[in-house]
Amino acid sequence: MIKLDFWKEYREDSNNTKYYDKNGNVQVIVNKGVNSKGKPTCKMWFGKSQKPKYSYYFESEERCIKFINENTSNYICGVNQKIDKKELVKEVRKKYEPKVQIGDIFHITFGYSMTLNEFFQVIAINNKKITIREISMDMEEVGYLYYKVKPIANSFIGKEQVKNLQIDFSNVNKPNEYIRIKDYRACNVTEDVKNGRTWSENRCD
Repeated sequence: MIKLDFWKEYREDSNNTKYYDKNGNVQVIVNKGVNSKGKPTCKMWFGKSQKPKYSYYFESEERCIKFINENTSNYICGVNQKIDKKELVKEVRKKYEPKVQIGDIFHITFGYSMTLNEFFQVIAINNKKITIREISMDMEEVGYLYYKVKPIANSFIGKEQVKNLQIDFSNVNKPNEYIRIKDYRACNVTEDVKNGRTWSENRCD
């Protein structure tokens, strides 16, 4: 099915004004005109959108220009901030040294009608290849089928698994290391364990 581009003629008008981000890519296209009542109009496209985000008329040229300037400035500023963050993440990623150590404990919580926990201990590290084994838990019953659990280091109950260490740079000031287990994100809880944290667990009959 062919998707018709109703706005192509306006968007590609040679008289349009284009605004660029810091990398020289077009981010905003403005098509100015006048409607049948002589009111100034503007259509504005952002990013790669084929359809204009705004298509308005104004009571005066001054209001039209103000609207264009404010929305263009806000959008370009946002794009440039994303570019800056992407470049910063790239630099941080280059220099980043993984913090995970042998003996660290990773944790996942899962379940629908139940809340279950599993803990895994790091037994070997080869670059970003992490070898783990599941460890048992100490369980304290705090109600019917409700428990407080905490991992028991070096109490291995599972087979060895090799996982890729992954790093989330959403917060470049504090990258988050994790691994994938059973399609869940397993986070490093070693410091929590040292501080005596427990986790809640509930089971069905």
